[in-house]
Amino acid sequence: MGPGVDPHLYTPTRNDVRELLSADLVFYHGLNLEGRMARQLAQLKQSGRQLAAVTDILPRGQLRSIGTGHGEFDPHVWMSVPLWTECAKHVAKVLAERFPEQAAEIRSRSENLVNEFAHCDQEIREQLKRIPEERRVLVTAHDAFEYFGHDYGMRVRSVQGVSTESEAGVKDISDLVTFLVEQKIPAIFVESSVNRRYIEAVQSGVAARGGSVRIGDELYSDSLGPADGPAGTYESMMRSNLGSIVRALGDNAESVPRN
Repeated sequence: MGPGVDPHLYTPTRNDVRELLSADLVFYHGLNLEGRMARQLAQLKQSGRQLAAVTDILPRGQLRSIGTGHGEFDPHVWMSVPLWTECAKHVAKVLAERFPEQAAEIRSRSENLVNEFAHCDQEIREQLKRIPEERRVLVTAHDAFEYFGHDYGMRVRSVQGVSTESEAGVKDISDLVTFLVEQKIPAIFVESSVNRRYIEAVQSGVAARGGSVRIGDELYSDSLGPADGPAGTYESMMRSNLGSIVRALGDNAESVPRN
């Protein structure tokens, strides 16, 4: 999947399936993120390919329930750097077992990556202190930031649910507009892989109630940016989001609209 592609809605191409069926090892995310790829994953299993769900090792007590009553969990675990660190360790373990001749190098690279993630996690915690507590509210197009909010002390609201396959209703938008007007939240956010229309409808609704809310810089939720851009890796994507959030909600938020 390229930059800006929504994994909730992605349907694999014939070439995708061919590559998956010829691979020595296939990692997939799990937690129903690849909803439209379920059939292909089942084919891989039947063909005897080695499959590894990245999120399988996470304790269910650390996952965020999506409240359907069917034991389903929010798949956006990468928004928690500590949880994604555990996933990275799991990937390294599976790779080292599958390719033992390269195990030492894999472990070395894994250790470096874990250290980089730890620095990223600490930076997020420090930078978010620049946002006054009453403004630590992250309002986005769809519900991709619950892990981020839980780990880093932000309340999270969204127009759509966990999957972008769900449609937002008039009441969803109206309730969010009421919340924004009452709480006087200065900014809301669009996402790179999600249609802007719902967030723009919320902004218009706030204006109709006599309030004002800016649309902050674009956040990356379900997709990285271009490989040569400022959000082309996991850490740079998290730092890009961090900068956007702090610019829009921080102490100097009034002076930094970058629409």
